[in-house]
Amino acid sequence: SRYREAEEALNKAHEIHSRIGNDLGTANALQGLGSIYRAQSRYREAEDALKKAHGIHSRIGNDLGTANALDGLGSIYRGQSRYREAEEALKKAHEIHSRIGSDLGTANALDGLGSIYRAQSRYREAGEALNKAHEIHSRIGNHMGTANALLGLGELHRTQSRSQEAEQCLTKAQHIYSLIGDDLGTGNTFRMLGLLLSERGQHDKAQSLFCQALSAYDREGSSFDRAQTLLLLAQTHLIKRNSLEAEESLNEALIIGIQLGDDRLQAPCLALLSQIFSSGLKYSVALAATLHARVGCRQTGDDDILRGAVLHDHAKAFLVQSKYGQAKDAYSLSRALFFRAGDARGEASALRSLGTLSTLQGQFELAANRFAQARSTSIAISDYDGELMALGCLMGACLLQSNIAGLKSYCREALKIYDRTQWSGSKVPSARPRKRFHDHLDASDRPLKKSRPSEYSYDKIS
Repeated sequence: SRYREAEEALNKAHEIHSRIGNDLGTANALQGLGSIYRAQSRYREAEDALKKAHGIHSRIGNDLGTANALDGLGSIYRGQSRYREAEEALKKAHEIHSRIGSDLGTANALDGLGSIYRAQSRYREAGEALNKAHEIHSRIGNHMGTANALLGLGELHRTQSRSQEAEQCLTKAQHIYSLIGDDLGTGNTFRMLGLLLSERGQHDKAQSLFCQALSAYDREGSSFDRAQTLLLLAQTHLIKRNSLEAEESLNEALIIGIQLGDDRLQAPCLALLSQIFSSGLKYSVALAATLHARVGCRQTGDDDILRGAVLHDHAKAFLVQSKYGQAKDAYSLSRALFFRAGDARGEASALRSLGTLSTLQGQFELAANRFAQARSTSIAISDYDGELMALGCLMGACLLQSNIAGLKSYCREALKIYDRTQWSGSKVPSARPRKRFHDHLDASDRPLKKSRPSEYSYDKIS
C-alpha cells in the first residue's frame, strides 16, 4: 500500500539523517512517520514519533516545526478522545503559529480546536474557532483548509439541529473536495450528509451517500473511516428491517476494528450484532451471550482465542443447516480473532473451514486458495499436522476438479512429510484409506516402503 511505501521511505530518511547528525532532517522524518501512523490509527507509534520530533524541534529552536508537531499531537489526542491534552497541544500550536505569522498554521490549529470544542458540546467556542479558521483559509486561498472548516461547521450545525445550515456547509465542502481530488474529505462529507439525511428519515438517500463515502474511502485506503461508515450503513439497514444487510456491514466493520485493535469500532459493532442475534432472527442464544460478553470489555489474546473457537463451532452448526452466509461470516470473524491473538493454528483451521465451505458452494478455485493459505500458515509455524490437513484438503479439491496432476503433486508432498516426521495416521480424524489417492499415481510415484505408519488419506479432514 502507499502507506507502507511511505513508511519505508521515511524510515530510511530517518536513519540517514540520524547517522549524519542532521537534527532538522531527523525531526522532519519523525513528523512524517507520525502522520503516516496517525492515518492508520496506529496512535501509540504516532504519538511516540511526534513527541520525539517535538523534542528535537524545540531543542534546535525551530518554532514552525515545534508548532507542527503539536498540531499532530493534538490530532492524535482528539482521535482518542483525550480532549484536555488535545486542547493544550493545539492552544500551544496556535500561539506559536500566531507569533511567527503562519496564517496556515494558525487556521489549522483553530480548526482542530473547533472540533474539540464541538465534541465537548462547547458550541459557542466551536463556532468562533471554526468561523475564524474558515475566514483565514479563504483569505489565503487554501481550498483544502476552507473545505475542512466548512466540514467542521456542518458537523457543528448538525449537532445543534440546524439541519439546513449543516447541509449548505457540507454541500459546499463536498464540492471543494471533489474539485481538488481529496478522497478523504469527499468521503467525510458524503458520510456526514448521509447521517444528516438519515436523521431526517430519508434512509434510501442516506444509504446512497454512505455507499459513495465507502467508495471514496476505498480510493483513499482509510479503513477506520470505512468501518465508521459501515456502522452507519448498518444502522439504516436495521431501521429498514434488513437484518442480513446490516449484519454484513457490521461483520466487515468489526473485522476492521479487530485488525486495528480499536475498541471504538468493536464495541458498537458487537452491541448491534448482539442486538440482531438476541432478536431470534437467526442466531443462537449462546452466540449472543458470547458477543454480549465482548461489549465494553478489554480483550486479551486468550479471550480472542476462546471467542474465535466459539464462533468456529457455531459456524459449523450453520454449515450443517446449509446456512452458508452465516457460516462464512462466523468463520471469517473467527479467523480474524485468531489472527489478532497470534494463534496461527486457529487461523489455519478457520481457513480450512472457509475452504470447505467454498467447496460445498461449488467455488473450487476459491476453496483451493483458502486451503493453500491454510497450508502456508501452518508451514510458517512448522505445524506438520496442520500442513498435512491442508494438503489433504488440496488433494480433495483437485479430485473434485479432476486435476490428477495436482493431486499427485500434493500427495507426494504429504508423503515427504510422513518420511520426515514419521507422522502417525492415528492423529487424523475422519480418515479414509489412502489407497484411493494411490490409484491415481503412476507406478513410479507410489511409495515403496511398506512400513509407512499410515494407510489413510486426508481429503476430508477439516
